[in-house]
Amino acid sequence: MDGTAVEKSHYGVRVGQVVTFPQAHRIRVVKVLGLGTRRGPAPEARLLYEDLSVETPRVPRVPGVRPVPVARWDKRDRNKDVW
Repeated sequence: MDGTAVEKSHYGVRVGQVVTFPQAHRIRVVKVLGLGTRRGPAPEARLLYEDLSVETPRVPRVPGVRPVPVARWDKRDRNKDVW
């Protein structure tokens, strides 16, 4: 926030601060316009920030092409002699 790295999600914010965070496959940049007094619906929450993110085009999916699965180790693999 405003150049400070934050590792805890409960870090307090103030009106006017700019917050950068990852969301799905993009980076969001928002400016805090106000603080809510209660947890309310999304349309009400959208009034409390201004989205400064640059919209990046997403890579379209190619039909018939699937992502390559990442190899995962399990307990049996750990116990195998891999030398």
